[in-house]
Amino acid sequence: MAEFIMKKLVQDVGREAEFRIESAATSYEEIGNPVYPPARRELAAHGISCSGKTARHLEKKDYGTFDYLIGMDRMNMRNMERICGGDPERKMYRMRDFTDHPGEVDDPWYTGRFAEVYAQILEGCKGLLAKCGGEKPAPEGGKFAFLFDLDGTLLNTLEDIADAMNYALRSAGLPTWETEKYRYMVGNGAKVLAERAVGDHPEMAGQVLKTYQHQYETHLRVKTRPYEGMTEALRKLAAGGNALCVLSNKPDADTRSLIADCFPDIPFMHVQGQLPGVPRKPDPTAALAIVEKVGIPSERFIYVGDSGVDMVCASRAGMRAVGVLWGFRTREELLENGAERLIRHPGDLPGIVERMGKEWGGD
Repeated sequence: MAEFIMKKLVQDVGREAEFRIESAATSYEEIGNPVYPPARRELAAHGISCSGKTARHLEKKDYGTFDYLIGMDRMNMRNMERICGGDPERKMYRMRDFTDHPGEVDDPWYTGRFAEVYAQILEGCKGLLAKCGGEKPAPEGGKFAFLFDLDGTLLNTLEDIADAMNYALRSAGLPTWETEKYRYMVGNGAKVLAERAVGDHPEMAGQVLKTYQHQYETHLRVKTRPYEGMTEALRKLAAGGNALCVLSNKPDADTRSLIADCFPDIPFMHVQGQLPGVPRKPDPTAALAIVEKVGIPSERFIYVGDSGVDMVCASRAGMRAVGVLWGFRTREELLENGAERLIRHPGDLPGIVERMGKEWGGD
């Protein structure tokens, strides 16, 4: 339905000549078939025709042809990345990423609720069209942007990481580690984690990394949960008009999947994990790219993280560094690496805006 809803929207505003809009499947079950009859009837109820359309499969060359590749759910996103060989230019989004409540579009093939899905897609298409007419406006002058680390800051991922790596170590015939030991192994990306985990067997790091990545990708949410009070704190920050972003050294697909699953109603402006060719934190390259994308000066960014890596990244990017004491690392590490403030509970986050606003001379 999305292809035809979007075409109708751009036609209504007289911009059809500016766009090339197509749809393609990421699986093979319906290739060559016309639009599913209940979807066709729902479109017709809104005066939209899909006559002559048959399903085709997404191809790798589509990545170079289109500026945006839009999926409906997590499975679509994974399939698109697999078919296109990744997403180095950050072209892939979920349809509802362009709304105020990102999440997955329900699959009406299973639910039968085509009217609800039409409404979800329409809202997403309107947001996408608005984006194509100009970037989403930045918060007003008195507001701030928050750049959050993921592991140990937004989510307690330690047990799932430890379980996946211990599985990989056992598979390679190597000794495992207690979960608590992983507090000091994580934070620099999966490759460094594997190198640390294999200890005196560096020749095994590549094999262990490959096993770990597959195991972790399929066991992301076994024990992982948002820290208590985090969801409510994010809602308050968003309601106050602050921009919310995420930057992690975790692989990008895993980062976006976890954010979508754990915070489906939080309107993050940008979510990014480790991308090929982009240096990992504490290098500020990715953080500064987010500054440019969001359109808010780095001095109005509050970087929230749980490790020295995060504090150093904040400093190098010209952001204010706030360390959290509920995460994986210690108070001492945070202070030694430049934390300006320390907070004990996610509920303290909204108060940061008022305190730092006074320091800045803001509203």
